[in-house]
Amino acid sequence: DDFSLHVVSQDENKTCLEGSTHESESPETSAVSIALCRSNPKEVYVVPRHGMTHLVFPSTIWTTLDALPGPSVLDVVKEQHNLLVAMPRDTFKILHLHAMEELAQGGIDVEGNIELAKTINASMWGILSSFREDRGSPGSPGGLAGDCYGGHAFWDAEQIIWPNLLMFHPDIAKDALQYRFHSQRVARKNAAQAGKVGLKFPWESAVSGFEVSPWRPAAREIHVSGDVSLAFWRYWQASGGMQWLHEVAWPVLRGVAAYFASEVATTSVGSLAIRDVIDVDESSGYVDNSAYTNAVAKLALRHAVKAASLIHRAEDVDANWTRIAQGLPIPFSHEKQLRLEHENGSDGTGLGVIMLQYPLGLPQELAESNHHVRRNDLIYYASRQTSTNAMYWWAVTVAWLSLGETSLAAEIVARMMQNIHGPFYTWTEGIDPGGCSNFITGAGGYLQIFWAGYGGVRLTDEALLFHMPRVPRDASSLTLRGLSYRGSRLTARITHETISLQIQSASSQAPTLFVTHTEMTSWVPLSPVFERSFPVEGTVQVATEAQMGVKDVLIKP
Repeated sequence: DDFSLHVVSQDENKTCLEGSTHESESPETSAVSIALCRSNPKEVYVVPRHGMTHLVFPSTIWTTLDALPGPSVLDVVKEQHNLLVAMPRDTFKILHLHAMEELAQGGIDVEGNIELAKTINASMWGILSSFREDRGSPGSPGGLAGDCYGGHAFWDAEQIIWPNLLMFHPDIAKDALQYRFHSQRVARKNAAQAGKVGLKFPWESAVSGFEVSPWRPAAREIHVSGDVSLAFWRYWQASGGMQWLHEVAWPVLRGVAAYFASEVATTSVGSLAIRDVIDVDESSGYVDNSAYTNAVAKLALRHAVKAASLIHRAEDVDANWTRIAQGLPIPFSHEKQLRLEHENGSDGTGLGVIMLQYPLGLPQELAESNHHVRRNDLIYYASRQTSTNAMYWWAVTVAWLSLGETSLAAEIVARMMQNIHGPFYTWTEGIDPGGCSNFITGAGGYLQIFWAGYGGVRLTDEALLFHMPRVPRDASSLTLRGLSYRGSRLTARITHETISLQIQSASSQAPTLFVTHTEMTSWVPLSPVFERSFPVEGTVQVATEAQMGVKDVLIKP
């Protein structure tokens, strides 16, 4: 009942309908106009005995949310339908195959375990089928196949689903970020309404960028702004695009940094705090100094300072940003030797604490961080967790793999299979199936297990890393195909003994990529002609010549 359509034209060959949504999303937005044209089937079709007949019924649909190549949605659907009808029948198949070949440039291949390979391929397809390069959509937990969570965007978009697009489909990833870029005006208004400055992105958003969550505490689940900022920084790390950093990323990075700085208060003892927030574990209610919220705030502030330096905009940086980034606390129990979820305790799921290890990569920069503490975090929180929600276990698995605990990781991967159903390996939020169906958030986290966990892939400001890459249990090899970095696509093939890297393709402007290994004292160029192979023990670094330090020995091509 969200919209109505009525027939505006009909003949023997096609029917066209037009209408709109019943109400607008906000007082500042208009109702969405919709139009579609569909081919009409004949009353009777004769099929030869033991024969086959191919029937094609083209349909076109456009809304005012799309970039219209014409004066109105109705004019566009009529024109597009006429073009489709005039196409030779095989053209549909040819165009489809070409599009699939383009998508197939990036993906994850597993050999030796066909069932695992199917779950990985289906997960990637579940995500890709909900995005397109020209839409500027961030994605939703249920994708396009359903309306769970109202089709709205949450933090899932930037932290769990989007990273897979960044690594394997960067053009789609870049386009998805446009949603947040174009909603800056509303994000600034959200901050002002809360008595703050900068950009405050909503916890739950739709087309307009306004907060659309029916849950009142959502206004304080402010870590989503840090998640958005981190995605923009990750795209710069992967692409190195300085013009994009200046024109697109910088306004967002600066705005989020300003917002978090305005959220920080000084306590009576002189320490810093962000108060009354909703943690990743929402069941805790309002808390002070959420570990995850403070962590993404620290990163947002630091990345804004770094970006300003890179694009020569240091005058736009608040002098307090660096001080705040250093001073915001991550609650820690010296008695238990583990990080707390927030200043008030650690009785929840601990997902936010575990995500400090991955994807935030923050623990190594904390004074209390070491292998022992990271392990304690995992043991304490994961051992208490009985959730079957597909959103939880991916970060735990990647964290265990980063500590070399392959058996524990394999057990969790096997457990996650309970959330995958049917012949098409579709994800559900719960195992019943329950909760959100076609849960591409689950698919996104699952895929990260294989490239970030088993593949050991990490993006830094200086390089693309493969740390201690390994093969999943009951498989013979893992291949990351079309891994995107600095304008090139790489193929990384991992066996039980070696990781082999080769250039799959490169843009005309892509710089030469060089590679080194923990045991090497020099860098060597990557090639599209042959592989470079290294032991899986240790860390492989890939970088451009400009990224490498002056002390590095460079062997030129």
